[in-house]
Amino acid sequence: MPRYTLTYAPASRSHMTAPPTVDTFHEQASSLLADADAAIARGDYARAVELAGGALSLAADGRMSVLEAHALGALTAAEARLGDGERAIHHGHCAIVLLQRSGDAGRRSQVLCNLVVAYLCVGLPADALACATAALEAARAVGDPSLVSWALNRSGSTHRALGEAQRGVQLIEEALRLAREHALAEEQSSACNNLCGALLPIAAAQAGDERARTLERAIEIGEQGLALAQGLDNAYGATMCHGVLAGAYLAAGHLDTAFAHATRSRTLAQRHGYRLAALTARIISATLERERGHVEASIALYEALLAEMRGTDDCDWVVAVHQGLHESYKRRPDPARALEHLEALRHFDRQLQEQRARRQVRVMLGKIDIEQASVDGDIPTGASVESGPSGSEFAIDGLDDLVRRAGPAAAAAQVDALQDWLASRARTTDRVIRVAAATLLVIHPETSLVAAEVAFARLQALARDADADGLGLRAVACRFVVAADVVADAAEPAPSNHA
Repeated sequence: MPRYTLTYAPASRSHMTAPPTVDTFHEQASSLLADADAAIARGDYARAVELAGGALSLAADGRMSVLEAHALGALTAAEARLGDGERAIHHGHCAIVLLQRSGDAGRRSQVLCNLVVAYLCVGLPADALACATAALEAARAVGDPSLVSWALNRSGSTHRALGEAQRGVQLIEEALRLAREHALAEEQSSACNNLCGALLPIAAAQAGDERARTLERAIEIGEQGLALAQGLDNAYGATMCHGVLAGAYLAAGHLDTAFAHATRSRTLAQRHGYRLAALTARIISATLERERGHVEASIALYEALLAEMRGTDDCDWVVAVHQGLHESYKRRPDPARALEHLEALRHFDRQLQEQRARRQVRVMLGKIDIEQASVDGDIPTGASVESGPSGSEFAIDGLDDLVRRAGPAAAAAQVDALQDWLASRARTTDRVIRVAAATLLVIHPETSLVAAEVAFARLQALARDADADGLGLRAVACRFVVAADVVADAAEPAPSNHA
């Protein structure tokens, strides 16, 4: 498919003097994948991406779908942990298509678990839960304790992200029990770390001795996870354990110990290129400086972070930094600066909701493209993933005006007529109708109008060779706005908190 291009060049083919054979492709791809797996095991994800990318190129050239699936799965695992969630999601779903064809339920469960990490990375826990559920089903079908433990672990983390902390704890405890029963060290380390993190929101809702006991348990289990990660020489695992323990010690009031863990997490994350983990550790460090009474040091850390984020799309982190600066300037005290950051916080929070809505639509449309390519026998396994539409010719005021003039019933009728007409176009029927139908499921009462605009820009692009008039395309946008139930106040888009 033209939207995706293969950008990975196999690293070790320049020395060949004779045309490569299938056996040559297989041997070199297998060697690269063995090295990629080893890099993942020690937490060297940047190197793993390089190696798995070369293997993917070789496997694609040699039309070796089993090795392609392996390479795509390795890319999914590494990219998700490097914070490149959307690319990981693309590669993961391409791998799933190939693995469904081959019937490899074990590797499919592994990829689905890594898709959970990717979806949580981009703030889409509902999609993560669907992957976690499928991963657990596949793991139980295989009967492998390691796979089942990982799937339970990922399911628990997803429930925690959805605000269901108690259910998350139960699932992670089950994952930990299984890992201990079968002496699975890496699985134990991950489950301990995630259980420590899952206990923190439970402790936050408690008081007195009950809260102290929960935090004591969280710290004990977190320290066990850290010891296991260090024993495995897994830099990523140790980085994450230090970060979670920093939060646990902070909640327990052990500020100096918390700061030491946050510092160690930051050092490891920056050394190994774990960008999201480094950002998290830096924000925790700034918070700890404030709580330790070092307000100016806290402000300096936050301001340095904010300066680095200018011009990026890191709205999640910008919101967190402005929140921290608001609290630090209140503590200084400097009411004017505190108010300045509160206003910035509100501004970027609105941008964050719009960004999440756009991301959700973009990810969904990418999945549809992969499914359609699978039907056509052309899986887009390349690494260059289109970032998605950035807008459309329809202004929000224009959408609102059309709805007000035409009325919901008339707008819906126009949409039906347009889609019937599009159905007569043989080349665009399936994709256009599926995109329209799937997007209707995304746009719901808490989705901003910006997300609707993005969806319709995509629909318009798919139908750009059609001679439908502008009013018909605007009616498509109207249909989604009506479905969103926000017509009454289009000038103040409702925030999206479903992502």
